Amino acid sequence: ARHRMESGRATSSRRLDASARRDVGRAAARQLGLPTAVALRWHSLGLWVEPWGLEEVLLHHDGDLADMASLQAMLPFLGHSIVVLTNEDQSPARAALALTVLDALLGLAPPKPSWAEMFAARVVVNRRAEAAAIEALRIRIRDTPTEGRTPRFGLAAYARVYTHPAYGTPNITLSTAGHLQLCGAATLSASEPSWVPGCASLFHMYFETVAVGPRTLEEVFPSMLTLAFFTDGAGTVGRFNSPVEPKLPPLPFIRVR
Repeated sequence: ARHRMESGRATSSRRLDASARRDVGRAAARQLGLPTAVALRWHSLGLWVEPWGLEEVLLHHDGDLADMASLQAMLPFLGHSIVVLTNEDQSPARAALALTVLDALLGLAPPKPSWAEMFAARVVVNRRAEAAAIEALRIRIRDTPTEGRTPRFGLAAYARVYTHPAYGTPNITLSTAGHLQLCGAATLSASEPSWVPGCASLFHMYFETVAVGPRTLEEVFPSMLTLAFFTDGAGTVGRFNSPVEPKLPPLPFIRVR
């Protein structure tokens, strides 16, 4: 899967000095304990930027396409672009396959261990860390003092309309069964929070913090979207803060009615 980019394609790799690019790549690799070719660095807008070999820059981006999990990997200075689709959102196969194909296009020998083996090992480590974090969170919730296990106010006090200039006007409602729901704004995806139309249950974790999505303690996990409520000068619930975007601090949603 290869195509040459016609518009916006760089005609030279001299935008970064070659020696500087080597130094950056090797320093990042040493810091992460990874081979030089996979020195990952976070950029912005969901785009990863990393030195590739000694002269190239690799860009790649995760996403969704036609109900499939996708990965686009690009070597912009050489005009290569690869798209890999899988039916498993968290599968390491996308990155392993993309890097294997790029190596073949560049005439590079496969690394040892292979990309597939390296990414599979990383998944095992990540799953163990996630399981430990989940257990620590559940212990924290369980051991919260009794006064923190119930909200400060009755649930009706939180059932209000809130707004943020960029993220819309979510409505927290009280269901007929007596449970809080966040409607018109938030649901929980398999990998990270996202704000889309719909309703989601709110699970009280501790003090004035609730989680979006779970119905029981067993469904709670550390990266789950949370809302933290705050009182105003009049002593009533005036806003909630929520980290609706990865890599950003929690954003305030102000009560409007």
